[in-house]
Amino acid sequence: DEFTLLVRDTKGDERVDAVAKKVARVCNSLFTIDGIELSVKASIGIARCPEHSTNNKELMKFADLALYESKGSSDDYTYFNPELEERLTRKNYVLERLKTAIDEERLVTIYQPQVDTSTGTITGCEALVRLPDDDGEFISPVEFVPLAENTGLILKLGEQVLRAACRAAVTWEDHVNVAVNVSPLQLQTGRFCHLVERVLTETGLHPTRLELEITEGVVLREEEQVLSQINRLREMGVGLAMDDFGTGYSSLLYLARMPFTKIKIDRAFVSKMMDDPSAEAIIKAVIQISQSVKAKVIAEGVETHEQTRFLAELGCTDIQGFLFGKPSVNPFENDSPVVHQVEEIRQRLAG
Repeated sequence: DEFTLLVRDTKGDERVDAVAKKVARVCNSLFTIDGIELSVKASIGIARCPEHSTNNKELMKFADLALYESKGSSDDYTYFNPELEERLTRKNYVLERLKTAIDEERLVTIYQPQVDTSTGTITGCEALVRLPDDDGEFISPVEFVPLAENTGLILKLGEQVLRAACRAAVTWEDHVNVAVNVSPLQLQTGRFCHLVERVLTETGLHPTRLELEITEGVVLREEEQVLSQINRLREMGVGLAMDDFGTGYSSLLYLARMPFTKIKIDRAFVSKMMDDPSAEAIIKAVIQISQSVKAKVIAEGVETHEQTRFLAELGCTDIQGFLFGKPSVNPFENDSPVVHQVEEIRQRLAG
């Protein structure tokens, strides 16, 4: 399904543009097959000689890089530029670091506290995975998580994070739960429930202290295998949270069909709610929906005391964010800034 065109004797981009547009126009049409109309979209990548290279293998490589850039955009065609090669080099570097970290189990799991708005106490922590870089810093999840998803490495990564989170939670007080993000791919394998059961048995963590955060993308698929696993997890006593509710196509229908115990409000709404009436209205609606299905509601990205008090007044049951300190390997150490910050929050709420 890939073709190469060699366009000769061009004196500028005008002729190349015209050829690319013509190919796109012909391909981006409706085709009737067995009485069914199907639409096809052509994505085109362009490399020029001698501007980009005079080597045929390099030209093909550069055109291919531009092709995949075009696939990810709304444009019919894309010209190669050096940044695309830099991105590929960076992508390969991050992928190698990820493979090595998974094989050697060097991924780092850190935890961000979740605080009860009525008491100011820590009721749970969200487990977040970090990929160590060679310079001692961390590679952003924005870079490595999509790579893990696209390569299937998310299965091993997810298992390691789940096990690390359950091991950590066993050392916490009994009223503190741990929340772990779940990839759609993990549920699609059909073996995720068995993995959760095995990890809980190995670590000794009670099922009710584990909460799995699921994106609405999982819910939208409505695959029987996925739905049966979700129901099985709830039968085990494991909590289920819908992550980033309100940012996509979530609806009351999904909440009615899925046994969610918690709904998370995306940080995008929290950051705007003090100044944007529409963001405030959405948060109020999510809280009302949560109350109607008897689910808790947690707002993430809380950074100010004003946001905390405002959310508490609206009926938001839990909050998390940098206001309580940055995520850390052990947020319950006596000298942890999280401990002191949460105590201050508790006093403010009580006041």
